[in-house]
Formats: sequence, C-alpha cells, structure tokens
Amino acid sequence: MIAEDNESNYRLFQSILRKEYSLIHAWDGQEAIEKFKEHQPQIILMDINMPRMDGYEATKEIRKLSADVPIIAITAFAYASDEQRVLENGFDGYMSKPINAPLLKQQIASILQKENHILITDSPRTGLSACPGMFFSASSSKIFLLR
Repeated sequence: MIAEDNESNYRLFQSILRKEYSLIHAWDGQEAIEKFKEHQPQIILMDINMPRMDGYEATKEIRKLSADVPIIAITAFAYASDEQRVLENGFDGYMSKPINAPLLKQQIASILQKENHILITDSPRTGLSACPGMFFSASSSKIFLLR
C-alpha cells in the first residue's frame, strides 16, 4: 500500500513498482488506516506529511492493529534527526524524496526478506510457478499475494 497525498508522487511510485507488486493507494493517513483494515497489505510506504492525518499518527494507529506489517516512511525531510524520529515511531525503514527507484526496490526486497517472506520463482521441484507479487512466508508456510 502507498499512502501519498500528492498525485505526481504516487504516479512515480506506481511507475517504479507496478510491474512487481499489486498496489493500493491511500490519499491520507486516515484512508491508509481504512485501507489497511480492508486489504491487509504486506508492506506500506507511508508519506509523513499528509492532510487529515499525518504518517506518524497513521502508523501509530496501524501499529495497534499490526505490529508486524513493515512500514517505510517516505519524507521530503532528509536530516539525520528526521530518520531517527521516523525509526523511533514504529517505522521499519526510511526513504527521503526525491525517490531513488533502485534504492526503493532494494529496501522493499530487504524488508520483505527480513520479515521472512521469500519471493517465489518457477520451481519444478516444488511445482510452484512465479507470479509477480507472490510470496511464501517461511514462518507460516503459507503462500500469499503482496498487495
């Protein structure tokens, strides 16, 4: 899920990620909470500065629902103190704008691997075929789609 109030920024995320992932868009923090409850996404990219409810407050509310879903803060602020504040407030990662596409993809892959989610590839041994966004959770031995 991508929580981003700026349409141009969302379109950038969409162009970077849509081939590998099914995307859900929330326009603000309040909608991010609603969409999280409805769709249970496997990872969240959360803009910090949004109307109605900022990314800090939305993350705090989502953490009440799930301590496990990885949340990456996306912000225009790039000071070391900003990154520290983000990581102290329930986020699993941090990325400053402007977005670096390869770095974003790398951070998402790293967080999903850390969360024990392994990307499935075509495998004659298991009989599983790869689909974009399909993952296997080693901790639960379940296959699920990244949304």
